[in-house]
Amino acid sequence: MRRLIGSLALLFSLAMSGAAANAAEIPAEFLGQWSTDCRDEAAPRVFLERQAVRLTVDGHAHAFQGVEVSHTWYGGAKASGNRAWLLVSRQPGGMFAFIAALPPYGTDGSLMLEGGVEEEMREMLHLMDIPFIRCR
Repeated sequence: MRRLIGSLALLFSLAMSGAAANAAEIPAEFLGQWSTDCRDEAAPRVFLERQAVRLTVDGHAHAFQGVEVSHTWYGGAKASGNRAWLLVSRQPGGMFAFIAALPPYGTDGSLMLEGGVEEEMREMLHLMDIPFIRCR
């Protein structure tokens, strides 16, 4: 319940802020494969493509075609602009599934998935707040 309330607050703050760019492409610096363990082929993976996010979870692939990029928004607060957050839905204009929180530009930090509408991210609930590292 707490996660749902937090998700609703995030949605409301996003709608009020207007900070996300519509259908913006994922910044090139972050494209490619991310995983909880790059050496383990069975580990969960996130693939960031030009205008899509794909996840492989428990051997099943999930495609998300609705991606908006924000450089200033995080939980309703303004950020420095040195980061990008991907607001992800299954289809463009669809219900908000999760945020892919990217590391600051020019760093080797981790990608984190943060909650959205639980019905839209049911298969990946257990991946929230787990660090994904960039696979080379």
